[in-house]
Amino acid sequence: MKHSASAPAVGRKATAVPGMGWAKLKKNLRTQRVVKQCCGVDFWEIDSFAEEMGQVPSNQHEGEEHVKNIRNSMMSNSGVRPGGHPVSSGAPKEITEALTSLLNLRRKYSEARSSGSSIVNDAIPATECDLTIPDEAAMADLRNVWDLAKNPNIAAFCRVRLSILESKFDVWSLEARDTEMVQQQALKNDFLTIPKVDTHLHNSAMMTAKQLSSFMHSTYEKDKDRVLREKEGKAVTVGEELLANGFSPNKKSTDELSGNHKMFANFENFNKGFTPLGSRALKSLFLGTGALEGEYLFKLTKTCSELARDEADAFLEPRYSVYGNNKTGWAALAKWFRRWEVDKTIPTTLLAVQLPRVYPVWRKLGMVNCFGDMLKNFWNPLFEAAAEPEDSDSDMRYIISKLRVLDSVDDESKEDVHDIAGLPAPMDWTSEKNPPWTYYHYYMHLNLCKLNVILGRQTNPIQMRPHAGEAGPTHHLAAAFLLCDGISHGINLDKEPVLQYLYYLSQIPIAVSPISNSVLFLKYRDNPFPSMFKRGLCVALTTDDPLMFHSTPTPLLEEYATARHSFDLSSIDLCEIARYSCLAAFNKEELQQMYGDADDHDPDKTNIPPMRINYRVKQLEEELNGLK
Repeated sequence: MKHSASAPAVGRKATAVPGMGWAKLKKNLRTQRVVKQCCGVDFWEIDSFAEEMGQVPSNQHEGEEHVKNIRNSMMSNSGVRPGGHPVSSGAPKEITEALTSLLNLRRKYSEARSSGSSIVNDAIPATECDLTIPDEAAMADLRNVWDLAKNPNIAAFCRVRLSILESKFDVWSLEARDTEMVQQQALKNDFLTIPKVDTHLHNSAMMTAKQLSSFMHSTYEKDKDRVLREKEGKAVTVGEELLANGFSPNKKSTDELSGNHKMFANFENFNKGFTPLGSRALKSLFLGTGALEGEYLFKLTKTCSELARDEADAFLEPRYSVYGNNKTGWAALAKWFRRWEVDKTIPTTLLAVQLPRVYPVWRKLGMVNCFGDMLKNFWNPLFEAAAEPEDSDSDMRYIISKLRVLDSVDDESKEDVHDIAGLPAPMDWTSEKNPPWTYYHYYMHLNLCKLNVILGRQTNPIQMRPHAGEAGPTHHLAAAFLLCDGISHGINLDKEPVLQYLYYLSQIPIAVSPISNSVLFLKYRDNPFPSMFKRGLCVALTTDDPLMFHSTPTPLLEEYATARHSFDLSSIDLCEIARYSCLAAFNKEELQQMYGDADDHDPDKTNIPPMRINYRVKQLEEELNGLK
């Protein structure tokens, strides 16, 4: 931003001095308005303070000390506490009341997903999903969130608060970096030995292209004569299936398996990457649960999970798809999961299931007659299993006891509507048009509330953490604020200051995949992750699809390493991000077990210095108190 005409020329001279940390700090204090609210002075006064402080620093360390002195002098003149915010923010009452009302609304919907009894429709049998048309109260709540998110006055207020939070973190980093480092070095762990979770990846792409290629070659060598199936009375071997579908034992290139430039802003090309060598037969053989009882999928999952555990102390939360195109999707997954005892043989793999939002495909194929059929195929097997006795030995009862997360996924860039009032009921949705994102997730929320109540999982509820905010309409993020426990991607929050501020205040988990985003929708340098992290949002780094995006045996470490160098993150920052991933994946009791009966703030368990945790807690408390 240019200086105003009245700004003294000396300011430009002061900020142009090489070696001063102040130049970087000044760049991050983004507007005159932000600086005025944060420090109580105009932008040009900052440069005047810099010149008044005396001699130009000779090196970076002196420059940082110089910044501290300037800032403290400014704060003492403006009535602002160092490290704090203005004693009186002067926020208009109507704005603080609006934000508070939205936070309370979020709390109400979140509690319903665990306790749920207040919205469960007793008129519907326990073994059937709820397809009731949304009532006016729910529609009003969803409209209210979006209307307030687009209110220009509230948006201006939230934009300032977010900028202040980011700028305060920059100042904090300059002041506390050395002390934090000393505190961290005195702790018992390091980044590699603290728990972390990849809370967003897909089972069909959880391995790298090299890992899949190596597995295919080793399988050919060991199992090429193994009978796969019968065709017209003749045995078809694994080797014959591979050779018939583009595999060459003499070619070890991974180019045909990984991502490429054609995927950017082209979701159709991206989806093709989930089919090895373009062959559905090979996808079924290696990434499906049916062929050879899903043995190869199990072995790939085990290999990836053990590498993550041994090299990164990481848990993986791969998503398995249940499409809702027939009634057997859940049964097939449950049979595979039970057959290989995935939860026991790979205890660091956490079970998540996604519903791909591809209703039009099944409708055109005649596999469902309406959207309601798809919802029934997805939900009714869960309700039927939940109604079984607790000591039931069925595969479905077994898998439902291990289920942690539900997700939904598809191309978000397609336009849809936010207001779903007046739309047909699911059983009347017979067109081939896909229902809106909000429509899908209203029914996911409604039935998840019911399922958690029936299962009695009030203290350990199944969560709803869908893909949201990667591309397309930002109103998906408004609906997710009420209807979901967390989200994957969320980079479009950068366009919605009100929603971003609300996600911060609510500490909603956000799984960001900058490498994936860079290939598909948003170049790495433009990713808002570092800004969101500085502001204090609950953001974690995730891989999404290592098959297409990563090169090393431990994709999650690759994600962290890339972010560290590209975003200038410290070791403490990485540990804080790892902690956020654990907060997203585990409930309170599990966190206590993981951290040795200590809370998740224990520095020796998280490798985060006390002063960093205290800083984050204090900033959040001050923002919340400022709304009262």
